[in-house]
Amino acid sequence: FNVAGADKNLRTGQIKKNVTHLISKLCKVALSQKGIFEIYGTDYKTSDGTCVRDYIHVSDLVDAHVKSLEYIINGGESDIFNVGYGKGFSVLEVLQTFERIINKKLKVKFSQRRLGDASTIVSNNKKIISKINWRPKFDKIDEILIDSYNWEKYKKSIIG
Repeated sequence: FNVAGADKNLRTGQIKKNVTHLISKLCKVALSQKGIFEIYGTDYKTSDGTCVRDYIHVSDLVDAHVKSLEYIINGGESDIFNVGYGKGFSVLEVLQTFERIINKKLKVKFSQRRLGDASTIVSNNKKIISKINWRPKFDKIDEILIDSYNWEKYKKSIIG
């Protein structure tokens, strides 16, 4: 699903020149690396009309991989799991939460839907929870946003 966040000790995080991920874009706009945050579509069949996605902290994704390997090493069969939180947040919810966290309003442009975007994509994580006993540790959107923002600030201070 939508991986975000960064190592809490700022040792690693996403480094990509042309970001397309919602949370990375929010951070870039907030840090004045990109002027306007664009929202694609406001007429989806969701509570506020914007797309809903399941965001997962990168540290939880790493933990799910480690637990999956341990499961196989201990005799479990290879399998396919959805790794997410089983809950989603709309684009507007993420934006408003982010603005509250950084205490700053961002410039926003509402655009047409992008072709092929589904209104809601949320994981069904029951299988991974029951089969390998994986439990998320960082499943709060605030924490994901804070870690993403801290990483982008750090990265900007060393890379520019």
